[in-house]
Amino acid sequence: MINVHYSYREGDAKEPTHFSSENATIEQVMSILTEYPWDTEGNLPTEEHAGGGIFVEITNHNKQEATFQIVPFGNEHCMLFANVVLKKGFLGIFGKQSVSKDFEELTPEQAIERIKPFLSISVPSIYEELASI
Repeated sequence: MINVHYSYREGDAKEPTHFSSENATIEQVMSILTEYPWDTEGNLPTEEHAGGGIFVEITNHNKQEATFQIVPFGNEHCMLFANVVLKKGFLGIFGKQSVSKDFEELTPEQAIERIKPFLSISVPSIYEELASI
């Protein structure tokens, strides 16, 4: 299952509006990613503390999850954070099986291209791919 949570400012609003798409298809996710207002959200003044962004969550029936967070900043730039948890482990420490990767200074197009292949594979496969980078 793929869930997408995203936020951005509409019009002259100071605070972002939050949106969610539960059980989204790959096509819906790609539409959200490509239609997101990257230019306006990335160019907000630094005093606007609550910024927008996109959070993509892929889960399976084994409670394994892969999450991708894209945070826009500056003119046509963003950061991409990827995290996969296959096993939460005892007390969240012992036996935990997870991997995290940060991709900084990407264009929105590069971030979308990084995420796109992961939308059609299993969470364990995403784990293997990210662990090998």
